[in-house]
Amino acid sequence: DLARTFNTMAANLQQIDSSRGQFMGNIAHELRTPMTTIKGFIDGILDGTIPPELQNHYLQLVSQETGRLARLVQNMLDLSKLESGEYRVNARMFNIWETLTGVALSAEQRINDGQIDLEGLTMDERVLVYADPDLIHQVAYNLLDNAIKFTPPGGVIRFSVEKLGPEAEIAIWNSGQGISPDALPFVFDRFYKEDPSRGLHARGAGLGLHICKVLVNLSGGQIRVESKQGEWCRFVFTLPVEVPDRGDLLKLADDTTQPGQPGAARKRR
Repeated sequence: DLARTFNTMAANLQQIDSSRGQFMGNIAHELRTPMTTIKGFIDGILDGTIPPELQNHYLQLVSQETGRLARLVQNMLDLSKLESGEYRVNARMFNIWETLTGVALSAEQRINDGQIDLEGLTMDERVLVYADPDLIHQVAYNLLDNAIKFTPPGGVIRFSVEKLGPEAEIAIWNSGQGISPDALPFVFDRFYKEDPSRGLHARGAGLGLHICKVLVNLSGGQIRVESKQGEWCRFVFTLPVEVPDRGDLLKLADDTTQPGQPGAARKRR
């Protein structure tokens, strides 16, 4: 029995080391890609390889890659806090439509550049939810960012909020390639990316959706994804619309002190 216990412990430690090494390899790859692109374009401008009439175009690409790098770093910081138990939920009642509208406004330039139509946003309705506004802002931002990346020019992103008993159901729908049925169970895993069905221009580290799942769970809700491959994709998450009773609050507070469980590092580009 003792030998079996030691063997189990050794196997677990080996798995942890393997996961850590795979994690660091993923991060190194995701950091190196935009940095290599940025350096190449800047060097081309400085040495004259890129002619003056094209420099503005390439500077715009540099700006896009810089934004991608910044989002990756922010996602890494968020993930570090989640897995160390540093995130604390400061929940209160707030209007979820205000959060969705604010997130859409912050992405207005990218939406316009992508020639994407936004539908469903409204400030005429009030749907109050009980959650941490900052955490839910991050969830909505990550989901919208994901929708923008996979919506083709001329496509549509649609917001909806529906109150269903003790919960509100918030959805962000986008037209586009959608997700294959085989990939649906894994989209919230850390570092999972499914380029073949999500389009040839899939970008990102595969962290944003994993973070969304953890944050929604911390907020007392659930998140799921629905898709019709080749046509659309829809991410849906729920939040309570009432202040939980004391027992639920204590459980939620206890949950926020537990480190997040790392998702599986799966298929890469």
